[in-house]
Amino acid sequence: MAVRWATPGSTGGRLVRVGFLLVAAAAVSGELPSGVSPRASEIRELLLRGKVEEAVAASRRLITDPQTEFKTLLEVGQLLAERKIFPEARSAFVRAQELDPASFAAAFNLGYLYFQEANFNQAQQMLARAVSLDARSFQANFLLGLARLRSGEKQEGLEQLRKAEKLEPNNPELLKFLATQYNEAGQPHDALPLLERALRTGRADAGLYVLLVETYRQVGEYSKALSTATEAVEKIPQSARLQFLRGTQLQALGRFGESAPYFEKAISLEPNFPEALLAVGELASHQGKDEEAIAAFQKALALRPGYPDALLLLAESYRKTGDLQRAEEVFLQAVQAAPQNPRCHLLLSQVYLLQKKSEQSRKEKEIFLELQRKQQPLSGMSHH
Repeated sequence: MAVRWATPGSTGGRLVRVGFLLVAAAAVSGELPSGVSPRASEIRELLLRGKVEEAVAASRRLITDPQTEFKTLLEVGQLLAERKIFPEARSAFVRAQELDPASFAAAFNLGYLYFQEANFNQAQQMLARAVSLDARSFQANFLLGLARLRSGEKQEGLEQLRKAEKLEPNNPELLKFLATQYNEAGQPHDALPLLERALRTGRADAGLYVLLVETYRQVGEYSKALSTATEAVEKIPQSARLQFLRGTQLQALGRFGESAPYFEKAISLEPNFPEALLAVGELASHQGKDEEAIAAFQKALALRPGYPDALLLLAESYRKTGDLQRAEEVFLQAVQAAPQNPRCHLLLSQVYLLQKKSEQSRKEKEIFLELQRKQQPLSGMSHH
């Protein structure tokens, strides 16, 4: 999702994509409108020629000149902010706001600048001012909500984002972002209608399908999770991520044989896909093809060293084949990678027991029991 600078006389309209991402400040490539004031044009020319120090000096003179017009201050502030010359940009916007306290553009741009500086408290103040000047501004409501989230004000941020959502109820990126926030807050039932609406916009991407399937599973709608994963693969067949998603939904329902082609397709589309390699390895292991399983797990680890799931599955395969020494070595790596995972300690304890290492087995069993007490109910790692 993009954010644009406000220009003189503007209110907060629809967002346009200019390079500012939804959840991370990035460079803005905003272009100044036609009819730029001559003094702002001079500064722009200096910046384009790489004469930054001269441009900054000229900007300071312009900002402190009592004759400088409001429009010029906004233009210069934008030019400087685009190049992250924040102190002078801030001064330009502050001066602009002093000249016209009722200006939405001045309040919004100053709030936007504070947001880029990660000064979220100041950003909130200015963006709240912008919203008070134009309550119908999608940009101001959206950015104010995001600033509140970044300040740790979760509920207030969500409430503000819902106001932005009412202004653009079919903005899929905002709907996805809101749904993600609700899921993280343990409220998947609130996330679900937002995602379903985003899907109905007809602008679904792979990320939306993944999020929707995961949310269906969180609320116990397993058949909808599967049908949505099926739809996703039909709509975007060249997505390795969606092929993998379809396979995991079948696997979760115990339909292992049916899941295999989707994992294999995911790997054919994206050979360096650790999760898909793990899934293929697990299927091979279930079928007693231990060497194939080991090869798949080793490849996943080569792609993602220290991957706890891959370490556990590889160690289990070594144990199954009777290679207890290698199993011990890999389980120790798993314990190091995920020391708070009870299953790592339990499986290592069992390998020690098989090797007649009673004391080491007992110690790992004690660690397992202690972690299990702290993490009820016991849950192993999963890559699904």
